[in-house]
Amino acid sequence: MTNHAYLVTRLEDDPSLLEGRLLILDEAQKVLLTLENLSRKSYLLTDLLDQLDQALSREEGMLQRRLLESIRFEVSYLLDQFLSGKRKMCPASSIDKLHQDFSELNLPEFKDYQRFFTSEGEFWLSTSDVSSKKVEITSSRNHRLLFSQIFPESCQLLGISATLEISSRVSLPELLGFSSSRLFTAWTNSFRKIRKSCW
Repeated sequence: MTNHAYLVTRLEDDPSLLEGRLLILDEAQKVLLTLENLSRKSYLLTDLLDQLDQALSREEGMLQRRLLESIRFEVSYLLDQFLSGKRKMCPASSIDKLHQDFSELNLPEFKDYQRFFTSEGEFWLSTSDVSSKKVEITSSRNHRLLFSQIFPESCQLLGISATLEISSRVSLPELLGFSSSRLFTAWTNSFRKIRKSCW
């Protein structure tokens, strides 16, 4: 038993988690929102700058120092541009440079940032919900992640939801990437209808 966010995150990292098993997914419609939320990631630029400064103070390797300095320069530039009111979208040249530098950086404490800046997607700057002085960079994938893409083929899925058919042409299993699924309807009483889907 687990929540949708943990399940999707674990499956994205390790699909073998469910191989050869049966997954019963209650409130399956909530997986759509979970997938949408997980397709976005944000980091505070000031936190990244602090981590870069700490790494620069202890890094001795010339190549890694140059990469850290280059990353710090680009992040500072983005922060300055945003705070001066000049930009909200990140210039492609800055993202390309950060992509290149992070892909070459070989320091374990920056692995999350490395995944973030080397992923394909749109990047933009905004103030955080906590403070208007804290600037965060957010990335969103160019394409929608489908549950079927991370779900192991050897696993069986029983999705339970009150809203399996969104319209006569669209169903929840199709939105999750399972185009060939069978829908079953179960009636619990005359006032309440529960729909179940196996895909």
